[in-house]
Amino acid sequence: MGAYFKTLSAACGAIAGLAISSASAATVSETFDFTAATGHEVGTSLSFTEGDLGLTVNASFYNTPTGTIGEPLVASSDLYVIRQEHYGIYVSYHGDNDHRIDGYYNEVALFEFTEEVTITNITFGSVAHGSTFDMFVGNDGTLEFAGDYSVAQSVSTTVNAEVFGIGASADNVHCVSYNRHGHCSQLGGSYSAFKITSLTVSYEELAPVPLPAGAVLLLGGLGLLGAARRRKG
Repeated sequence: MGAYFKTLSAACGAIAGLAISSASAATVSETFDFTAATGHEVGTSLSFTEGDLGLTVNASFYNTPTGTIGEPLVASSDLYVIRQEHYGIYVSYHGDNDHRIDGYYNEVALFEFTEEVTITNITFGSVAHGSTFDMFVGNDGTLEFAGDYSVAQSVSTTVNAEVFGIGASADNVHCVSYNRHGHCSQLGGSYSAFKITSLTVSYEELAPVPLPAGAVLLLGGLGLLGAARRRKG
């Protein structure tokens, strides 16, 4: 009996090894098209799903980074996120006259995924001439400055992260009108502005692979061995 159990234990170990080796990581690519669905969606956060990947989008004001890579994102009060049919994602607040993610008051859209991903492509619409955007990446709610880019570029990130920030900041904003109290009542000048029409991301997903033929033969052999021992007994 002891020899049989030794054989059974060894076989189970072999099958476990085959099972472990039969699972492999597959690279999955998903595109979130924010222009496709009909109607408008408005909220302090919006949720989307593509395949097995979930995405939550929210937004806030933020401070223009100094340009130092790794500088933390400094965000303030929450803003509304709008998905506009045919036009994509933008950010708004009460009294906002520019219906884009814009640098008039520095707006950033935050994209939080349910898995660590790499953004392989960002597409834009309704772009103000000469616009750039600030990119932030991070995990656990902590985002760091990763650089600024022209919105005319097809941009991909080089790190895996769960959260990304895409912000528009002012280029040359100044006060053009003051109220009777001496406070600025109207800003002028140039600032970046755009809508985000889609994000394409990739991530690693554990994909099951059928057990090799050797595992099936091994299981069959165990069955025959057990049957033989029962007949002998």
